[in-house]
Amino acid sequence: MVTPRSDNYFHYYVAREILRDPSFLWESENSTRMLILASDKPIFFYPPLPFLFYAIFILFNLPPMLLIVISIVVIAYFTYKMNNRAIPLLFISFLFIRSVVQGEYDILLMALTMLMIYFFEKKPLLSGFFAGLTALVKPTGFLIIGCYIFSILIFKRRQLFKKDFYKSKFFIGIVIMLLVLSPWYLRNYSLFKGDLIATVVGQTKQDISTGEQFLRSEFQITQPEMTFLDTTGYYPTPVDFLFSIGAIFLVYNIIKSKTFNYQQLFIIVFILVYVTCQIFEFRIFMTIRHYLIIFPLLAIEIAKNIKEKHEKYVFIICFIIFIYFISTLPKYAFNDLKAAVGQACPTIKNQVNMKPVYVDAFHNSFVGYTCDLNMSSLEDSEYVVNFTSGKIYPTIR
Repeated sequence: MVTPRSDNYFHYYVAREILRDPSFLWESENSTRMLILASDKPIFFYPPLPFLFYAIFILFNLPPMLLIVISIVVIAYFTYKMNNRAIPLLFISFLFIRSVVQGEYDILLMALTMLMIYFFEKKPLLSGFFAGLTALVKPTGFLIIGCYIFSILIFKRRQLFKKDFYKSKFFIGIVIMLLVLSPWYLRNYSLFKGDLIATVVGQTKQDISTGEQFLRSEFQITQPEMTFLDTTGYYPTPVDFLFSIGAIFLVYNIIKSKTFNYQQLFIIVFILVYVTCQIFEFRIFMTIRHYLIIFPLLAIEIAKNIKEKHEKYVFIICFIIFIYFISTLPKYAFNDLKAAVGQACPTIKNQVNMKPVYVDAFHNSFVGYTCDLNMSSLEDSEYVVNFTSGKIYPTIR
């Protein structure tokens, strides 16, 4: 077993809190739990869809990581349906990014985007539904929605711009998209008192500025994710080369066919945003994981040029790389930490029960989730658990 990155336990903890009391999703007043769940912000600002999925899995005693597995299966299946030769290239691209391997929910966004693209022509209403869901995963979904609407305006304008446009399936698809995302963002608009940036992003300009300053700090600025050549902070990967090669093949395919389609439009927009953020050092959106969405499409662009006689060689090379990658996975697990926390849980639970507790540990969300603790801020806690020293003591007022 490879344990997901520690931040995921924050997401799992929130999911379990939703099962206990879902009201904090729409409450505007702060509470003990919201201080830890929302990083000391008075409003729970994370889009809710991943947490709701995690809550369902936890309710039925299923591992939350199952969401990542299902997402990967969905991506693989629909990529195969679009171009089966793209599968090996796809898997040696996005699976090398640690945020995917260790459970980041960008992969869920990727799956929903693939569903939206696949059904764009076949079932426009279903495509609109999946487009709306992307904005409920993370604010990056609005960039996907922009591409979706732009694609309709360019490629389906004849169906849209007519007297009875309201009968067009693509217009109805846009309406469905708006209906799906509107409850959450109307809630944001109300709680953030009309601040449009905060409504969409879930953070005020000041919060965004603070985040940028943190990403420019001495520790963060050394991360290799913040460069054009993204080694993902753990080990060198071919992901950047595939990203670049895919872009080259995109240009080649457009020149060759002298036209482009809505899938290629998605690639162009995301590459332009990526390059712009790199040039102007907008660090919040510099990491390549935000652009996972186009990886299956890039793989398809490359696969269009793989001749049948060369197909087996491509498969063999990709398989060798994949096997090497699998063999390195145990290096990036923290199963030892899981074992240590599991042994300490009975002692912690017996002493603090379900009283508010502050966990003084680097992986505090991991400890809180594993031991099923009622985590709180230091100010509102009754106990402090210092996991490094192994001591539990009442909070000093």
